Amino acid sequence: MDGIQSLLGPFPNLASQKMINCECFEVPVYLQSNDSWDIARLEPALHNDMPSRGWSCHWPTIWENTDFEQGGIIKLTASGQIWGLMRFEIFPSPSNFIEIFNLETTPANRQPNPKLVAPVGKWLVWYAVNKALEFFQQADDESPIVVLESVEAAFDYYRDIIQMHYEKPVSIAPGEDG
Repeated sequence: MDGIQSLLGPFPNLASQKMINCECFEVPVYLQSNDSWDIARLEPALHNDMPSRGWSCHWPTIWENTDFEQGGIIKLTASGQIWGLMRFEIFPSPSNFIEIFNLETTPANRQPNPKLVAPVGKWLVWYAVNKALEFFQQADDESPIVVLESVEAAFDYYRDIIQMHYEKPVSIAPGEDG
């Protein structure tokens, strides 16, 4: 149980993480099934990774609508299983923002406590931010922004677990919708 509590703090020391290449990272995750820490992989998902049933998001359709030149879909895998997927896009200079459209953990991992594998969402968001910072050119007075599309019921999760700071609701739609 001590491992679960430590997940609520800041990310583990990322400097110790092994970068496999510019698209794949190995990160620590806690496995409830054997009460131990293991290594998970964060990497771009493939078309055949998209689940067709049981998940809230319809990932095959999301795959078809993804602009892979500006972002992508990444997966977190541990013990040979996909535990989470996230779709994001990066908008570099002059905008300097990341938009997270879809973030979902496998249905088996949605129970409140204890999670079977943790943290999933935190590592997925970290990956998108890390990739975006490679592209951003910012002035000293600018900070990159993470725009997260989410249902209001998930705000507590993003605040408490992912440790994102809620600023305000925004719309990035053009024209009168924006």
